[in-house]
Amino acid sequence: MKRMLLHVGASKCGSSALQSFLSENPVLEGEDGRKLFYGFLDNQKGLVIGEEVSDRAWANQRGYVCCPNAGWISDAEGSWIEMVREQIKKFYKKKGGHASLILSNEGWFHNPDKFDWLSFINKLDVNVEVVSYVRPPVEMMNSAWWQWGAWTSAGLGKYIRRRKPTLRWYDYADKWSDIDWVSNVEIIPLDVNVVEDFLEFCGVGFSENIQHYVNRGLPAEVLRLYQRHPELRPGPHDSKIDFVLSKYLKHGSPTPWVLERKDVESIIEYTRDSNVNLSRFVGEKFSKRMDNPAWWDPDHFSNKPVSSWKPTEPSDEAVELDELCAAMASVIYELDMKSR
Repeated sequence: MKRMLLHVGASKCGSSALQSFLSENPVLEGEDGRKLFYGFLDNQKGLVIGEEVSDRAWANQRGYVCCPNAGWISDAEGSWIEMVREQIKKFYKKKGGHASLILSNEGWFHNPDKFDWLSFINKLDVNVEVVSYVRPPVEMMNSAWWQWGAWTSAGLGKYIRRRKPTLRWYDYADKWSDIDWVSNVEIIPLDVNVVEDFLEFCGVGFSENIQHYVNRGLPAEVLRLYQRHPELRPGPHDSKIDFVLSKYLKHGSPTPWVLERKDVESIIEYTRDSNVNLSRFVGEKFSKRMDNPAWWDPDHFSNKPVSSWKPTEPSDEAVELDELCAAMASVIYELDMKSR
């Protein structure tokens, strides 16, 4: 049967690792011999598949390509939407009855209401499966702070209050399952290697070493450098420099933990019923991951030393070195841009 796999995120759950792998390997072969094609939606050309996917990924600073965000697509001109629809129809007609198309964007998980444009898929006899990785909400909150919150004017308390509703994973999975052209919603609790999990879900065998596709966050030293030098990371979505530096910086301290006990307790209680209901969408092969106490028990985080969410200043002796590090980070970023 024809198949479409929508990888919809969630954000900060290994999406860039998966998209990097798929961009480098845009045609996969299932254990049953069926082909799976990774594609993305270009804002000019529409659906792009095949070798061009890898070529475009190499030229991209992030090292991968993926689809635009859901808001951009839903607001796109009607002519572009119609072009994409026709391209998808031609894809399934050309590739035959056992073709699979993979599309991905980490922000789609929170926007199931913006996919009316894809409802035509009902007429193509295509089995549409939605797959999303999620992680324990407390861990997600700390990670989200350093991805977005730290680069806004909001303090940590305000950011937590604003972000908490987005951590009720079940609420969004349930909305995806209500879409009549979606045949299945699979939620995969995040583990070490999202690529391995995804290939297993797709029924793809693999023999190569895929460990280098594991997501790695920036070291604490770089995050603190960003705070002291906001010109490096001026806003929550100015993250291209993250991808550049993470390629070259393989060592450093773990991401600072900024959540106090009261924050941890509040997040766990706020999301507990959602986490209980989430089991409806977690397949049997991944269900044991929900036993992780990070989903349920504030004590699990009691040994984490809490750091200030505010910028930390270097010692008097290290001021000049700090300025030099900021300048070097900027140069690395600029050189990487020129090399593509």
